[in-house]
Amino acid sequence: MMKKALLPIAFSLLSVSTLFAQNYNVLASSEDSLIVLDASANVVELIGISETGGESIQGYTGMAQNPTTATIYVVAKGSTGRYLATFDESANTITKIADLTDNISGIAFNTQGVLYGITGDGAATPNFLYTINVFTGLMLPVTDLSGVAGDDGESIGFNSTDNFMYRLAGGTYLYKINLLNNTQTLVTDALANAGISGHALYYNGVDFVSMTNSMCVMTSTGVQTNCNLLDGDYKGILPRTIVGITPVESTTVKVYPNPASSLLNIERIEGSSERFVITDNSGKILKQGTMESLQTSIDVSDLSAGMYFVSVGNGKTKLMIH
Repeated sequence: MMKKALLPIAFSLLSVSTLFAQNYNVLASSEDSLIVLDASANVVELIGISETGGESIQGYTGMAQNPTTATIYVVAKGSTGRYLATFDESANTITKIADLTDNISGIAFNTQGVLYGITGDGAATPNFLYTINVFTGLMLPVTDLSGVAGDDGESIGFNSTDNFMYRLAGGTYLYKINLLNNTQTLVTDALANAGISGHALYYNGVDFVSMTNSMCVMTSTGVQTNCNLLDGDYKGILPRTIVGITPVESTTVKVYPNPASSLLNIERIEGSSERFVITDNSGKILKQGTMESLQTSIDVSDLSAGMYFVSVGNGKTKLMIH
């Protein structure tokens, strides 16, 4: 699974600095390991994953993180079908929740923590959008997305800015789904790279990282930049700092109490940047300001329970809100 070549597609400095200044953790349809890709889509590490109950892992078809709890969920391929599981990044294990009643080929959460799944062309009911209960695996039908142009390789990603669910439908087709009325609209039929099997989407609050036969920065209008060819069938992607294989801690910034619920104290070292930023899991900036001294206190009572990141200059640390 090595990068092949750099596609001759226009370079976007803003998008690249936003999305590609870190490693990514991805899952593949034929691998039982977590795969770490660098900013140029090179494979830099394979991390073995096991299921805590001894269930078979023959690959994956989706990965997503609940923005309200920071829990990571995967769809794994077992010996008898696909199942929903949680992923423990500290132990490199998954824990099966339940078998799924059809072949889910991609999953994504909305901002309220509702898990959606989509079936591919190989499913009993293909091209169908479901909600999936994260405790029982129960799949409830939402809408039929068939009848439009596209190939196998379904994947979805939720845009927390415009509140649409985006769908890579295979080939060169990108759609967006209005979850209020369950209608879909063609965004573009001219994606720069097609790919008919491996698909994955991740939205960071500004743009998507799209994975088909290449890993690209992709806007919500389907414009792709900085594409690198992939030699793998990837079916899930999250930034490494979100997955948490490498702990995000800093010696230049300290926050307390942590977890916090109302007042948060931020400390920085002498000579470090005076600007602080608090972002959510998608990278969206929620609070920012200037520290006039080495310590400041801010109100975080308006933040929902979950995981956040506090950055001061190059220092970054995790913050839990409860």
